[in-house]
Parts: sequence; C-alpha cells; structure tokens
Amino acid sequence: MLLGLASEPVRALATGRGDLTEHLLAPWQQLPGIRLCLETCWLGLAGTGAASLRLAARTLTLADQLGIPAVPTNVVPLVGGDDVHESGQSEAQVRRSAAGHGLCLRP
Repeated sequence: MLLGLASEPVRALATGRGDLTEHLLAPWQQLPGIRLCLETCWLGLAGTGAASLRLAARTLTLADQLGIPAVPTNVVPLVGGDDVHESGQSEAQVRRSAAGHGLCLRP
C-alpha cells in the first residue's frame, strides 16, 4: 500500500507534525497482509508542501525511523489530444517522438 503525497499522514508530515504522522500511520501498519510504503518526490519545489525537498527529506527520515520503505516517484508528462493538433504532426508521429523521450501518452 503506497501512501502518497495527498495522503493524510504525508500531509501531516508536510506541516511538520511528525508525531501526528506516526499516529496516523499506526492503523496502516497493523493491517495484516499489507506492505506499507511512503511516497517521496522532489520536483524542485520550495517550501514544505508536496514535491518539495523538505517534505522528501522528512518522509525519508520518518520512513527510516519507522522501518517503512520509501518509494521515490516522479511526474510523467502526458501529451495527447490538443497537443497533437497544435504540433502540426500526425498523432502517430507525436506518439513515436514521445515514446522516444519516455513520455506517457493519453489515449
């Protein structure tokens, strides 16, 4: 079970409430058959919110202290729809080019 940046425990951690985060994680840790993981992501954002370096560091620190795996994630840009028509290329050309750059395309 991956608890992401929008989850209640990680949002509490973003506000600096490590104590509340631990309290919110406790029920998740007790679920049988569930391997709990915490999402960590840094996209160069300032502050302490989602995708900030500070929250990524807090998440890694807490995950290490509690023995919970941390899973680094990244944003995958999506192209398609209007992007295809604005480029002047056919959809097939855009899809081949995007795939070559590791982009995920909307159907």
